[in-house]
Amino acid sequence: MGGTQLKLEQHLESLSNNQAALEIFQEIGVREGEAEALKNLADLHQALGEDEVARQYAQRRWQPS
Repeated sequence: MGGTQLKLEQHLESLSNNQAALEIFQEIGVREGEAEALKNLADLHQALGEDEVARQYAQRRWQPS
């Protein structure tokens, strides 16, 4: 849902849903879902012009859990 909201430029909703998804995936240990949420958060922050925050999320995506 957060990825679709990002494409629709529903930034606040996308941020909220992707952050919630990230927490859930981390809690239940689903690394693929966690990586997707981190990618969406990086893309979102890049779209908002927040390049440093975007870079931080992108780097977290590639760190081993």
